[in-house]
Amino acid sequence: MKILDTFLFCFSILMLMIGLHQSMMHGFANSYWMFMLSFGALMWYTSRKKTPSKNNKEKEASSENKLAGSGSKKRKYKM
Repeated sequence: MKILDTFLFCFSILMLMIGLHQSMMHGFANSYWMFMLSFGALMWYTSRKKTPSKNNKEKEASSENKLAGSGSKKRKYKM
C-alpha cells in the first residue's frame, strides 16, 4: 500500500500549494475547499500510517514466534 500512501501525501501537498495560490489570486473563501481537500488527504495519510496493515501484523507475529521459539529451549546443566 505504499503507492496509495505516496499518492495521498503528494495530493495533500499539491492541493495545499494550489490552495495557497488561489487564495492569493481570488481570496481565501474561494479556495477554502482546496484547503479542506488537502487537510482531509493529510489526515487520511496519517491514519493509514498509524494503523498497521495486515501484512505488518503477519510479519510481527512470525517474528515473535521466532523469538519465542529460540528462547523456549532450556538447557539442563549438571552440577
